[in-house]
Amino acid sequence: METSVGHGWPKGPRNALTALNAVLNEAQFWDGRADDLAAQAKGPVQAGVEMANTPNNVIATLGSMPHYVTWFGAAFPDDAEPLSFDNMAKAIEVSEATLITPAPFDAWLNGDDAAMMRR
Repeated sequence: METSVGHGWPKGPRNALTALNAVLNEAQFWDGRADDLAAQAKGPVQAGVEMANTPNNVIATLGSMPHYVTWFGAAFPDDAEPLSFDNMAKAIEVSEATLITPAPFDAWLNGDDAAMMRR
């Protein structure tokens, strides 16, 4: 697609950057306006042309799912409010930080037939 699409199918002004190796970037977004992945994670959720959501609605939605309440409590046990918009962004940050290449799949694509079998 020429550009990314969001909630309700609006076309964005540009394509989304890859999440692969994003943790290695000095700044996030095409214009570098977010210092880290946690700050970046909050942008698309709230952008009208992307997910068109609000922090309060995100928390209400996550809070309506008992497993998420439990998981956030376990992930942020020292927080008075484990289920928060900041913690949602931290959770995305930690997940995206694991998306580092090269990965075994990259080696397999480059001809190493045993790459996917190694751990």
